[in-house]
Amino acid sequence: MPPARAHTHRASARQQERLTTTTTILRRPRPRPPAPAPATMASGALYNPPRDVTPEDRNSLMPLLRQLTSAPDVSEEAFAARVAMLNRDGDGDAMPRQFCVVVPRTSDNCIVATASVTFEYKLLRSCAVCAHVEDVVVDASARGAGLGKMVVDACVQRARAVEGCYKVILDCAEKNVAFYEKLGFQRKEVQMAMYL
Repeated sequence: MPPARAHTHRASARQQERLTTTTTILRRPRPRPPAPAPATMASGALYNPPRDVTPEDRNSLMPLLRQLTSAPDVSEEAFAARVAMLNRDGDGDAMPRQFCVVVPRTSDNCIVATASVTFEYKLLRSCAVCAHVEDVVVDASARGAGLGKMVVDACVQRARAVEGCYKVILDCAEKNVAFYEKLGFQRKEVQMAMYL
């Protein structure tokens, strides 16, 4: 009987390896630092520090997002309205809903990296908060420069600043697991999706 159970467990592990992995940072509760202040650019740097998205970022952000997934173009008006909602929602709000951070190249202000973080307000854990990092992408021409780490770290810093936020989670392809593990994430369960 024990060998049969061991065989079932191995099959289950193989099946899980084929699925997209959900990765999580688990942290013990601790005081939250203030939201990060805008960093100053070092002289001669190729990229500016992460900042919130602006309406002017549309022409370089949308093509960047297409390197990640299907991202049909949106009108200037729709993009500006969404950015206004994101910035209003996160501007000193005690209960922010979402932030989108971008990294511009210094030479032309073209967006070369981005990520977003969304907050889920729970009834669990004494009404705690869970942060979801999504839409992490670095332009093909800028990969290997540490920009992926930079935008994910910016999202995690935002999560640390939200009172009651106890974990940061994200979904990633199997090929990206090692990258997120280097940033402190660990495998946790399996993602499921239903596209509407």
